[in-house]
Amino acid sequence: MHPMNTETAAELSHATLAASPTMADIAALPGSDLALVAFRTWTKAREALLDDRPEGEQEGEAFRALVETKASGPAGIAALAAAIREVFGEDEPFLDALVDQIIASATEQASASA
Repeated sequence: MHPMNTETAAELSHATLAASPTMADIAALPGSDLALVAFRTWTKAREALLDDRPEGEQEGEAFRALVETKASGPAGIAALAAAIREVFGEDEPFLDALVDQIIASATEQASASA
């Protein structure tokens, strides 16, 4: 990234992240979109892994299942984007900002259609 854009990108990313739904918000979205269901499973396994509980051993398998699952609606799209942000975020501010916009847009659509 061009050095002059770094500060602007960081400001954009932080502003968007502050307004973007959390992983818990996304997991709580209504519906049974297969990607959303896989996301819920992965977030529980990830939490267990971070808490050093035995269920955390399933995190890798749960993430692979999430990666292989197609979204069928906005809640699933939000879940997939949130996984990208969680695993790969903070490396590229503009990418983070774009992913956060996808999450926010898809979450709003999913909530409105519920």
